[in-house]
Amino acid sequence: MRSIQRSRFIAGSLGLGVSALAMRASAQSGLSNVRVGTIASDSFAGAYFAQDRGFFEKARLTVELQTLANGSAISEAVIGSAIDIGSATPITLASAYAQNVRFAMLAAGGLSTAKSPNTALVVAKNSPVRVAKDLEGKVVAETGVRALAAALVDAWLARSGVDPTDVPRIEMPGAAMGAALERGTVAAALINEPARSIAMKSGNLRILADPTQAIAPQILSAIWFSTPAFLQQNPDIVKRFQSAIAAAQAWANTHHDESALILAKYAKTDVDVIRGMVRCPFADQLRVADIQPELDIAFRFGILPKAVQVTDLMLRS
Repeated sequence: MRSIQRSRFIAGSLGLGVSALAMRASAQSGLSNVRVGTIASDSFAGAYFAQDRGFFEKARLTVELQTLANGSAISEAVIGSAIDIGSATPITLASAYAQNVRFAMLAAGGLSTAKSPNTALVVAKNSPVRVAKDLEGKVVAETGVRALAAALVDAWLARSGVDPTDVPRIEMPGAAMGAALERGTVAAALINEPARSIAMKSGNLRILADPTQAIAPQILSAIWFSTPAFLQQNPDIVKRFQSAIAAAQAWANTHHDESALILAKYAKTDVDVIRGMVRCPFADQLRVADIQPELDIAFRFGILPKAVQVTDLMLRS
C-alpha cells in the first residue's frame, strides 16, 4: 500500500462528522445513506449481491456503491471521507496500522480454501519447472511485490526449501500473465481469478501449486472495514450493514448461478467467465485463525514492517 500521511488520516477523520450528521438526518425518514466502496472481484462482491438482491434495502440502508481499483485506493477513500465503508485485504489494513493509521474490521468477505483456491502459481504446459527449486534464478510474475501475492510465493518457496531471494519477481497485471507465460517472458506467475481461468482456457498452461496452503488451510481474502470514528458514531448503521452483508454472502454461497449474473453486471465481465472460474466461499464471521497466518507471513518476509495482530485491527470500545 502506498504511504498514507498521518495528516490526511486526521483530516479524513474530522470530515466523518459531517457524513454522520447527514446519515442521522436521513435515518429520521426510515432509511440511512451510506457510501460503500468495493473491488470488482468475487471475494469482495458481497456488496454487489446485497445491493442487487435487496439486502441493503431490507436493512433500511440506501447505499451509494462505488467500484475502485484496489484496496489501497479504497483505504485512501475511507481516510478522506469519500466513502464510509470499504473492502480490502487484511494485509492492506495491517499495512495502514503499521503506519499508525487505524482502521477497524466490521465483517468478513471471501475466503481462499484448499477446495476453492482463488489464486494459483501457473507455468507453461511445456515448462521444465516441476518443483519450487526449478524456479531458482527464474522470474516469477506477481500482481504486487509488496502485497499478499508476494507473501504467498515467499511462504511456498521457503516451505519447499528454497530461499525466496533466489527467485526474482516482477509486477504484472493478472490479465497479461497468461500470454507472458506462453511467450516465456516469465517462468511462473501467481494468477488470481478470474484471470487464471481465462488464461487456462488456452490449454497451454498448467497449475504448479496453490501457495495459499503454505500459510494455512484457508485464509480470509477480503474484509469490510471503516474508521474507528465512523463505527463509534454510527453503531446502528454498522449493525445494519453487517446484517445485510452477512445475509447477502450467505445467499451467494448457495446461489452461484444467480450471483454470477450479478458479479458479471457490476464487474462488466462476461458471465461465462464468472461461471467458469473457481468461485470463493464467503466466511460467516471474522475469525482470527483465518487472518493471523497471512499477517505473520507478511511480516516474516518483509511485506509488513512490523508484526501486526488481528486484535490490532478490531474496534475497541
